[in-house]
Amino acid sequence: MAAELLQGPSTPEVLAEPDDVRLLRAYVERGDREALGAVFSRHMDAAYRLAVQCSRNASDAEDAVQTAFLNVHRRAAQFRAESSVRAWIMGFVIHACKDRAKAERSREGHEGRAAKLAAVKPTKDEAESELPRAALSAVQTLPRLYRLPVWLHYLEGLSFKEAGRVLDLPENTVRSQANRGLEQVRQALAAGGFAAAATGLPAILASAALPTAPAKVAASVHTVLSGGCAKALGGTAAAATKGAAASKGSAAGWLKMAMVPLLLLAGTAAAVFYSGQGDENQTSGKPSAAERPSVPRDTREEAKGPVETPAAWPAGKVVGWRGDGTGRYPDAQPPSTWSRNEKGEKKNIAWETKLPCYSWATPIIVGDKIITRSEPYDLICLDKMSGKLLWIRSHPPFLGVSADEKKVNPAFQEIEPLIVELQKVNDAFVAKGWTQELYAQKYALQKKIDDLTAKADKKYKLSDDKYVESWAGYTGQTPCSDGQCIYFTSGSGITACYDLQGSMKWLRYEQLPTTEHGHGWSPALFGDKFVVPTYAKSKFEVMALNKATGETVWRQLFEKGHENFSMARLHLGGEDYGAIFCHLFRVSDGKFVQFPNLCENGVVQDDRLYSVHMTGHITWFKIGADFKITMLNTTNKEGYLQLSIPPEDEAKKWDPMSNFWMSAPLYHEGLLYALSQWGRLAVIDPAKNEIVYIKKLPFDFKNPQHRKSYGMGAGASPALGGKYIYMIDSAGCTIVIEPGREYKEVAKNNIDEIVPHAWEPKHWMDAHHEQTEATLVFDGNWIYIRGEQYLYCIAETKNADAKPPAAK
Repeated sequence: MAAELLQGPSTPEVLAEPDDVRLLRAYVERGDREALGAVFSRHMDAAYRLAVQCSRNASDAEDAVQTAFLNVHRRAAQFRAESSVRAWIMGFVIHACKDRAKAERSREGHEGRAAKLAAVKPTKDEAESELPRAALSAVQTLPRLYRLPVWLHYLEGLSFKEAGRVLDLPENTVRSQANRGLEQVRQALAAGGFAAAATGLPAILASAALPTAPAKVAASVHTVLSGGCAKALGGTAAAATKGAAASKGSAAGWLKMAMVPLLLLAGTAAAVFYSGQGDENQTSGKPSAAERPSVPRDTREEAKGPVETPAAWPAGKVVGWRGDGTGRYPDAQPPSTWSRNEKGEKKNIAWETKLPCYSWATPIIVGDKIITRSEPYDLICLDKMSGKLLWIRSHPPFLGVSADEKKVNPAFQEIEPLIVELQKVNDAFVAKGWTQELYAQKYALQKKIDDLTAKADKKYKLSDDKYVESWAGYTGQTPCSDGQCIYFTSGSGITACYDLQGSMKWLRYEQLPTTEHGHGWSPALFGDKFVVPTYAKSKFEVMALNKATGETVWRQLFEKGHENFSMARLHLGGEDYGAIFCHLFRVSDGKFVQFPNLCENGVVQDDRLYSVHMTGHITWFKIGADFKITMLNTTNKEGYLQLSIPPEDEAKKWDPMSNFWMSAPLYHEGLLYALSQWGRLAVIDPAKNEIVYIKKLPFDFKNPQHRKSYGMGAGASPALGGKYIYMIDSAGCTIVIEPGREYKEVAKNNIDEIVPHAWEPKHWMDAHHEQTEATLVFDGNWIYIRGEQYLYCIAETKNADAKPPAAK
């Protein structure tokens, strides 16, 4: 029956969705291959058509469809109906085509950056039957940026939200790209003489005759199904493994080997959920992290059977400050309520892991790992499922001392054994968790290493913070990753790259001067370059490094700069650009242009950069592919921006303590959300050049009154987690609201944790409320909060007073 389904003609219409879900469930629960074959048959044509649009090569398209359906088979147990089955399958197709798509993007950017659609010429007598064909032809000539959104929505019938999941793009971005593509198609048809295309183009496209998949594609997918899992369902894992080993060397054998981890699929599907591996590396439309079940972390130990290896990291995907730089996690489904009271009773806190010291850097999620920082120079890796520490690496300035310097300066020799001892203490942290004794050992060793290094050569002296305490710190820069390695820079002067197992790939040293507010600028990855903001002789500098070797590609001194602001990333006309503190620079060569002085922490949406200046002035720019910057909001005759957030108290207009905007804004569905240092939320509509509303949020601000400096209050940027916006103050109070033109509060949550000790002898705070300045990070059903001493995982738990299964 499965063979007949797969080899027969496929049905072009999308059949009733509940039937698709029922068929997938039959396969997962009973191993019903006929049911899976029916799913393949229903969606084969749409998958093949999309593969053709992505690869523009019939052979590559066939391979992509085969690979996509192999993944559908392997991950059938992970489907959670967050999108239609068709959209889910389309996501696998996009992923399978990623390498070809990347090559096409590069070619289009190089060859047709400014090209316009060729006019579609009709026959002499314009007939209705010709118009759909001509429209389809025009769609196929669109650049990929517009072609895929138009194809998925207008030709395959996916909603913009579903198309966004497939393409791993926000819904509004897909809507915008599809509309622009549709307009280009309309212009091309009109230029070709099809006057009827002026109206009703969506209906015209819907009436176009779409191609079907060749019979050999169905046959190849049938081979995947029968060769990959038929033996498995009739035998043991051992027998299947033996069969796979015997099939090495052929294409069919490769497919069988790829199936081995799931040979017991029906009995071990739950293992995939609790493994924390694989699905978080998929692009949207495939099983995403949001589709994992909401369970406490310790239940993963109950899962039995083989676990999948992580899937390939999507090509071009990078994570860093605020995730992808926008602070938006639209596919997340996190809880909106949680708590931890002063008695230690918890709700929806799955685990909390105590770390060696504080850091204001935002954690990043890389596959099944979460990466964070710790003062004064630690890089830390944890298992994101359980909170278990995996490894800690310390980076004192001594690591920058060259072999030649050590050879000629005997004073360096006594430090080498101390570095070895420090790593042993780090390993003890991993094995035992935080203890006062281990922290004291670690602190004493670090201080001794740094003092001896500075004594041996003062150029390696760790810069002192200008405040009484090193509260602002050296680790404010958020790391970044391409899924293969972790890249970071520190106030200790060390910039380095590690693989995910904690092995160093390269390291370099740049002596850094004292900075007033700590080292907070975050680096970013652009293709093969790791771009790092820094200081050189009190001037702001950006340098691009070869990410494989750490060698300098270019360095550029900018006219202005500040240590508090992080880069925004954008891609235009085939070129990568970075924007940071009043500057836009081209990544390929470092060429830059200067923004007006009112642009600081910003967020990019499509070809626009939105920024809220610390004084409340709002700016946004359109950035053209020709490196031209156009300011989109107006100024008055004195040159000041007319759109500024009015102060809460006009008498304190210039008082930073009452009217200070430090965090980066959040852009979502046409609105800009800006949060002030002391909890005023301003919602702006850039299209109308107006402030929608201003609301003083009910934060608790539990940090001590004498600590209310510029760096306290609410320094973390707003973040979108699924359908809600989350904003956290420096004492762990989080306000959750619905996005939109009216203020609608959903929840207020507190983590009440007292830090009973001072981190360092010179700290004068003693016991105090735990503080944080890191933006919230979302991963499917979970939220991660980097507190002063703990890394918290927020998740739906069965018990309101759940005990953390990880660190105590």
